[in-house]
Amino acid sequence: MEQIVPFDDYFKQKLDANGKLGFSPQVKMTATLRMLAYGTAADLNDDYLKIAETTSFEACKRFCHAVNNLYKVEYLRKPTREDLQKLLQKAEERGFPCMLRSLDCMHWEWKNCPMSQHGAYTGHHGRPTIILEAVAS
Repeated sequence: MEQIVPFDDYFKQKLDANGKLGFSPQVKMTATLRMLAYGTAADLNDDYLKIAETTSFEACKRFCHAVNNLYKVEYLRKPTREDLQKLLQKAEERGFPCMLRSLDCMHWEWKNCPMSQHGAYTGHHGRPTIILEAVAS
């Protein structure tokens, strides 16, 4: 939060159009992290945080943009020779020689899938699912 708030003014607490103090950075980021961590819909934050769906969605979009821009140089880069050596050494210690990364996929049932999207996201069990893909190194 200490790096995201200065990066994007949207997260600063300001007065709204009615002259009332708007949401704090903590509320906007809590809404965002709930959506990202639990896969909840933006409108569910209204019950818990009293924050509108549009505000939750905008906070999530801006949070992801900020994280990408702030950390891409360090974390979204090609590995160096030293990085590769560390990864290969760690993999060998764990019993996976010559492995740099592994890919795993799983289907998660999408409980809050909009009715209009059911057909597009129907999985192998006949229910809406999304696929979580994780690459670990």
